[in-house]
Amino acid sequence: MNSKSVNKCISRLSIVCSAALVAAAFSADAAEPADYVNPFVGTDAAGDTYPGPVWPLGMVQPGPDTGERYWSSCQGYHWRHTTVMGFSQTHLSGTGCPDFQDVALLPFTGDVSAEMESYKAWAAKECAKAFATKKGVPRRAVILGRMDKRTEKAEPGYYAVTLTNWGVRVELTCSPRVAYHRYTFAKGKDAHVYVNLQSGPQGWWKNPPPDRMGEHRSSWDEAGATLSGYSCITAWAVNRDLSFAVQFEPKPKAARRLPPLDGWKGDRWILDFDLPDGGSVIAKAAVSSVDEAGARANLAADEGFAFEARRAACRAAWNKFLRFAEIEASEDKKAQFYTALYHAYVQPNILSDVDGRYRDDARKVVKAEGFTVYSTFSTWDTVRAAHPLYTILTPTLAGDFVNSMIDQQRASGKLSKWALWGRETGCMVALHSVPVVVDAVLKGVPGVDAAKAFAAVDASLADRGPLYDKYGYFPWNKHARSAAVTLEWCLDDWCAALLAEKLGKTDRAAFYRRRAGYWKNLFDPWTGYVRGKDEKGAWHEPFNPYRQLPEKGQTHDYVEGSAIQYTFHVMQDPEGLIEAFGGPKPFFRALDAFFTLPEKMPGQTMTGECSGKIGQYAHGNEPSHHVAYFFPYVGRGDRTAEIVREICDKYYLNKPNGVVGNDDCGQMSAWFVFACLGFYSFNPCGGEYVLGAPQVPKTVIRLEGGRTFTVTAKDISRENKYVKSVALNGVPFKDFILRHEDIMRGGELTFQMWNGGRRSQGGK
Repeated sequence: MNSKSVNKCISRLSIVCSAALVAAAFSADAAEPADYVNPFVGTDAAGDTYPGPVWPLGMVQPGPDTGERYWSSCQGYHWRHTTVMGFSQTHLSGTGCPDFQDVALLPFTGDVSAEMESYKAWAAKECAKAFATKKGVPRRAVILGRMDKRTEKAEPGYYAVTLTNWGVRVELTCSPRVAYHRYTFAKGKDAHVYVNLQSGPQGWWKNPPPDRMGEHRSSWDEAGATLSGYSCITAWAVNRDLSFAVQFEPKPKAARRLPPLDGWKGDRWILDFDLPDGGSVIAKAAVSSVDEAGARANLAADEGFAFEARRAACRAAWNKFLRFAEIEASEDKKAQFYTALYHAYVQPNILSDVDGRYRDDARKVVKAEGFTVYSTFSTWDTVRAAHPLYTILTPTLAGDFVNSMIDQQRASGKLSKWALWGRETGCMVALHSVPVVVDAVLKGVPGVDAAKAFAAVDASLADRGPLYDKYGYFPWNKHARSAAVTLEWCLDDWCAALLAEKLGKTDRAAFYRRRAGYWKNLFDPWTGYVRGKDEKGAWHEPFNPYRQLPEKGQTHDYVEGSAIQYTFHVMQDPEGLIEAFGGPKPFFRALDAFFTLPEKMPGQTMTGECSGKIGQYAHGNEPSHHVAYFFPYVGRGDRTAEIVREICDKYYLNKPNGVVGNDDCGQMSAWFVFACLGFYSFNPCGGEYVLGAPQVPKTVIRLEGGRTFTVTAKDISRENKYVKSVALNGVPFKDFILRHEDIMRGGELTFQMWNGGRRSQGGK
């Protein structure tokens, strides 16, 4: 299926209006995969997901923005909050930094002028403090709706809640590029909608809200009942260009622009509706990175205001995606699995408009040819499991992702670290779009040009400054987070070497191969840890392998982790790391200690990302995600089975606090999907998966082209968590490495499970 076919499929699903489909989508007969998805999972504690609707990978993500006074989560919503500032059109899913939450709408009744005046006085005082101290950012709601949490509902393609102070029922759904709001007012109540065009994340960025809004304009089109405009916004991404158009049915009887708040550039509007007998107002909202014409075109591509038909179409689209991997399991395990699969396809998001235009990282308007452009790539996280999962379940879409990354390099000169709305945020370290791009070429993902891919990779990696190649590492006294950054770059260089070899570029392959081994220069055989060195080759002292924060007055050698965690960050060369430890036995002792040491060691300091502990392993953050799958390399697949089961049982739960760390655009969720399948993308590039132990009795992967790959775990139970034997298509499988082509040609992988403990699975 090519990109045009995917877009045709999306368009077809998004405009379905038949009563039969509406009825089928909500029938109580056979349970559908969407019935098991719980969008509230991860909305409490550290998960940072949001519960609003989204089309799979869609451009808009309408949802509630909650918060009491100063604080809200990075996604704008927290499960424990009981007030809502508005329902905005864009949200992130699971990130540790905030942005989006654009163009917030809030329905209300009655006279709120007193509340607005009270807020204005309060905000003027608080904003002055914020300007003076660069913190204490005031909330930007002006008015707040009180949520009846008992009425709150979320499912794929739908969110609803009742606002008790105004008696308004709020419902949300969406198509690929249009958000739909339905506000139902009681009889005898006057109906209004407040529009806040300077909505956005709060309580995180140091600069006050007025500093974040650059150019802004908005206007009301009476004939078309449409509010449209443009904002240039700086929060996480700098100078993010956002145009919007919001259309209403019925037409409001009046549209009023409110007086500006002191120092604020974003407009505020109130729309008044004539509904004496009660009834509903439907708002259609679209956005664009290009211009207002693009937002209006996205809006016009959806004809009418058929809320229930859009809801049904969105649910149907989700069922289509969720059926790419269907499982046989307990009801609770189905909820965990399908919710994880759902979260893996919330982002990245469509960036190009219906006509193919989008604004690139140079802020130039260009048109995509032959593929749909996506953005919101959290590659430092998603390189590990989410992108390998896409190459199995949706390779055509994976091709669009990679072409979007290559286009980012065309516009900015480098592949991205963390792209948001087409803009590079520069967040995290190294350049892990490189493994994503190379992996797609090596796997034969459709639509990716290998020569263009290597050109983008080579242009992005070659120049790393004079120090790196001089010393063979980044000296700790010259470069912050030196040990972790060196290790992360080694993965990227290894991938570049692999692609260069495939294309016969022997000189470039040798260059990147040499660089890929730089991690060995920082491995200290005396302590058994990867450590920082200065430019003279002296180890960084004092040294505590458990510290995740630097000593006072020092720089830290790691990123959101410690020496014991980053020492295992050599997924591209496991055999080399085992050899550095002195062989399988000493390596196993160190690896096993990683999971069995106390969670808190003497002198240990921890960052907020250090969650989901099993010994010193921290599942709540990505650098640890592959480590449990090291055991088969030393013949101890039984330990992988034990640890993966413990992680799944403790840290993936069907409740709001059921995600132990930031979901990070689906990475945490994709890890769980692979765990259920019984194999994992240990090295995220090259098409090899390390066998673990399945967590469900059966999974059928529906591959593009009509083939299936079935994973069966015979006799699996709580006790039978170990793997006794494996067969591929009925033939005994003695290796512990499953290859991508084994999956994509279709067939069956059969695990015989038992409770007998240790049985060597692989080992070299």
